[in-house]
Amino acid sequence: MGKKIKIRENQLNHIINYVNENEQIHNIIKTIVDDVRNNYEPALGTFDNGSDYSLTNIITNKISGEEISPKALFNYLTNKYTKVNDELIKQIIDDWYSGNLSKDYKLSKNVRFN
Repeated sequence: MGKKIKIRENQLNHIINYVNENEQIHNIIKTIVDDVRNNYEPALGTFDNGSDYSLTNIITNKISGEEISPKALFNYLTNKYTKVNDELIKQIIDDWYSGNLSKDYKLSKNVRFN
């Protein structure tokens, strides 16, 4: 037979708020990750840095074929998702580019939401 616990209504409300908040954060991360996965592809490219060519990370737009820098993608996402912390967007891009995003959209590092 299982054990029963008693909690006050105030405690129940705190638990419900915590679960709802985590679900909202998860949904926002999922939306951003799906946007990035559906529209962009990580790649490597060479760029002329003045004196020679160097290999650097680039991102290819799947629709237009245009190559952009990770910074350009970061700027686009921060303008599109204005209520999301810049640090969270940077972590999403880093994990997506390196393949560290799990199937359930968990990031490799905890960052604050806003």
